[in-house]
Formats: sequence, C-alpha cells, structure tokens
Amino acid sequence: MISLAGNADFADRLSNTYYGMKIRSYLNAYGVGYDFCRFYVGLGESDGVLLCFNGSAVCDGNFSDEDIYSFLGFCRPHNLEISGGERCFDGYRAVKRIMFGFTVPEGFIAEEIKSDDSLDSHFRIIKSGFPETDYEKWLVDISHRKRHGVSKLFKFKEIASATMQFCFDDFAFFSEIAVLPECRGQGAARRMLYSIAAEFAEKGISCGLFALPHRMGFYREIGFRELFEDNIYYSIGDS
Repeated sequence: MISLAGNADFADRLSNTYYGMKIRSYLNAYGVGYDFCRFYVGLGESDGVLLCFNGSAVCDGNFSDEDIYSFLGFCRPHNLEISGGERCFDGYRAVKRIMFGFTVPEGFIAEEIKSDDSLDSHFRIIKSGFPETDYEKWLVDISHRKRHGVSKLFKFKEIASATMQFCFDDFAFFSEIAVLPECRGQGAARRMLYSIAAEFAEKGISCGLFALPHRMGFYREIGFRELFEDNIYYSIGDS
C-alpha cells in the first residue's frame, strides 16, 4: 500500500543510492505541497519512497508489484526510474542505461568552466541537444533548484553546457550534456567534462551521469568508468 506524503517525515527513509538522492534533491528544492511534485511512501509490505514530478517518476526502496502497478495507474508517468533488473510493466518499454563515473586523463590541464550565468544562454545549448525540452518547464525547475542550492549549470566556451542536478555525500550527478551543433566533433564535451571532474575532485567529490545506448560508446571512448546499469521505463503511449 502507498500513501501520499503530507509532510517530509519520510526523508530519513531515503537511501544513499542514486534513486534516494534524486528524490531528496526534489524534496530539498520543492518540499511537499506542490501538485506537480508529489511524494508517496510505502506502507505494509512496501518500504520506500516514490516521487512523481511533471510526469517523471522515481522509486527508492522495495515496493510490491501490486503497489507499483497501482502507482503507475493513478500517476501515469511518462517514464519511471527504479533499481533492480529488467521488469515488465504493462504499457511501458525498458531501455538499458549505464551510470558512468567521470575520470580525468593523466596530464590533462583543466580549462575554465563558467557556472550559473545567463539561463537563456544555457538553454540555447541544451535545446540544441535535447529538442524536446520545454522552455517554461525547464526555466521554472532550474530556477527553483538553483535558488535552493540544489543544482548548478556549467558552461564551456559558450558552446557546451552541463547541468549538475544534485550533489550529496560527495557525489554529484550530471545530465543535459550538450554542445552546439556547429561545434560538435571538436572535443568540447570531453574537455568540459574532464575539467568539471578535475574541479570536483579537488573537493573530494566524484561525478556521474547516465548514458542511453546511443551515447555509451562516447563515454567509454573518453575513459569514463562504468559504475552500474539499470533500466529506465518509458510509456509506450508517449513513444
């Protein structure tokens, strides 16, 4: 059985895994009470926390199949992140992804990485790599997360951008790695990521990101290490 959380008492139930950290980042950024950012807790046989944010869902903990199906039925998320091996959910397709840890090549000299300047300049780069990104939703979310100290934006030479979604327990998770189309193939992404890794390593923080199948080869090529793999589940109706 699962129940909508009316307060943040569930915070101590969140794990120190990627899934728990991601849910914690939304809790820190938004708290409870927003209709588009809802938290659910497991009761009885299920033990954990579920998040549904703007149609994306994350599961942290152990939930019965019955409770997961119930959650999918009334929340109807576009995608679901959940730990463990591949599972079958009616109406969803599983896509393998790999979490890569950033590395810095021996002898690499870090270059300047700007952070938190014009949001619109970042969005121009992000949109070129992720054309499905909705500007209004992106702006509201990143503004909120930045204001609460959860996320940061990094830019390399005005042509490449990376978003730190959260940083907990000496681990920073990144996404939305993008380079302007006319500047691709010049090594900008790898130089940006190496430089970010070097900067964070000085603070004792490791960095990671998820790669879908079409990007796995790139991260292997630049020497990033594979940490673990899982599946993300996409609604077939939204494919």
